[in-house]
Amino acid sequence: RIHWFFSMDYAGRRQYSENMATNAFFENMSWRWPNWAKLFFNNKGVAANTTDVCQNYPPNDMSVWDWH
Repeated sequence: RIHWFFSMDYAGRRQYSENMATNAFFENMSWRWPNWAKLFFNNKGVAANTTDVCQNYPPNDMSVWDWH
């Protein structure tokens, strides 16, 4: 899911974030796992420190998500 989010262009990520923040029924995942969006909204977390370099990752290279 996070790979999909960061593979979108800036406008797509911005619109998705706006929809999540303003419409509680927009994202079905929030009803199944309420804490799932912490990565997106935690300003002191990983997302806050890495979103500026995500555009440099190749969108089809899943190895960037394999931390083992």
